[in-house]
Parts: sequence; C-alpha cells; structure tokens
Amino acid sequence: MVEDDSTDLELVTQELQAAGFEPAITVVEIERDFFNQLLSEHDVIISKYALLQFNALRALQILEEKELEKEGVLPVSQDG
Repeated sequence: MVEDDSTDLELVTQELQAAGFEPAITVVEIERDFFNQLLSEHDVIISKYALLQFNALRALQILEEKELEKEGVLPVSQDG
C-alpha cells in the first residue's frame, strides 16, 4: 500500500477485513521502497493518489516500464 497517513491505512485495513479479506499490508511512501516491494509477492497494490514524493500514476508507470504483472494499482483519492 502506498500511503503516508496511519489513519487512512487503518480505515483501508478495516474495510478489507469487513469484506472478508485477511490483508497482509506492506506500506511504502517513496518510489524506491515501492520498487523494492514489487519483487515480493503481492496480489493487489493500493495507492493514495498523491503523496509528497510519489503517486499512483508513477506506480502505474513503474509497473508498465518493468512489465510486471500485478492485479493493478487501485488509486485512492486524498479525500477518501
């Protein structure tokens, strides 16, 4: 999960659990950490639309550039 706010992280985690998922979440805030995590097994990538140093569009670009097959990046707006 590309996120910089612990409250948002908790809300997303609660919603996933309420929907019956058992998420194992790894949080990243910068591009380098995102790229390093792509080498790990992840089913879905959830990203805040814009952070100070990184954003969902850049996450999508990285996936495309590296030709990595992930389920996708789910951008979440800053307003919820």
